Amino acid sequence: MNNNCNLCNKEVNERETQEQCGLSLCLSCDGKYTDKELIELDMIKGESWNEYYADLDIPNEWVNVSYGNDELPSFTSQKDIHKAYHIWINSFNEKVRKENHDLDFGNELAPRFNITLCYGSGYDLLSTNSFDKVIKWIRENPKTKQQIKETKEIV
Repeated sequence: MNNNCNLCNKEVNERETQEQCGLSLCLSCDGKYTDKELIELDMIKGESWNEYYADLDIPNEWVNVSYGNDELPSFTSQKDIHKAYHIWINSFNEKVRKENHDLDFGNELAPRFNITLCYGSGYDLLSTNSFDKVIKWIRENPKTKQQIKETKEIV
């Protein structure tokens, strides 16, 4: 299983990571900062809902559709909601992510990203911890006519 380093965002095998201050760090980033420096540099983000995606380079065509009563912040992959996928983003702080989804995932850590057909659809099309996989999946899987029809029935 792969994870992304919480500092450089490099995708690495989970066996090649170290934890520091609740952050998952690749071996290249491990030891670069003391705990105090990480806190002072404000590197530990993701504890408050509006910071869950602070470490990400969100594509320009995505639309922030986060609503304060939702469990997680979210985006659509484009302005046309019928053709867009809905992307839910959880905290990169694994401790926060665990607290967010104790009921849904039990002892298993919830994935950071979930793509759904649209807001209100009851299933995930992709669940992953890799933002690169999210971007690639959306780019390579435009909605079919059937999926657009289904989206129009839901939203």
